[in-house]
Amino acid sequence: MLKFDENDNPLITQEEIATKVVWFNEQINVVKDQLIRCIEELGYPVTVTEHPVMIKEGLTGDYQSRKFHILIHGYKSFRPNMELCLKPFAIWLSGNEGALSIAQVGDFPTNYIIHFSLDDIAYTGYQGADEEGWYWDNQEIKEPVYKLTPDTVKRLLGTVA
Repeated sequence: MLKFDENDNPLITQEEIATKVVWFNEQINVVKDQLIRCIEELGYPVTVTEHPVMIKEGLTGDYQSRKFHILIHGYKSFRPNMELCLKPFAIWLSGNEGALSIAQVGDFPTNYIIHFSLDDIAYTGYQGADEEGWYWDNQEIKEPVYKLTPDTVKRLLGTVA
């Protein structure tokens, strides 16, 4: 969790920022792989493409990252396939350690996958977060966050369809 001094200046070094950017970029792959496993466990084959993206954040400045388009074949919706875009949203947010947006390609994201550390959970009191890890947070409705599991991904797919 990011700490601040009495003037609201972040207490962090450039080395710590660089380390956090590396961690975040590694975690994007972790979440992508976890999503793919969950979708495949639901019985849908997927095709994934990776695209470079430049992220701009006030604290970190510009950094290179990547987003993923995840094509879900045969998803039960009004389309034969569903294509999701999973991309970095921000590393530095109050109450968590990074967020990724997820939406159908071309849609405005209202669903986020956010990372909580144990310190974040104690600080924010997010309902549903009880251990460190990645959680789905639906910004359209106020409900608890959900740890990423096949059941959670099934609910998530229903909200972005």
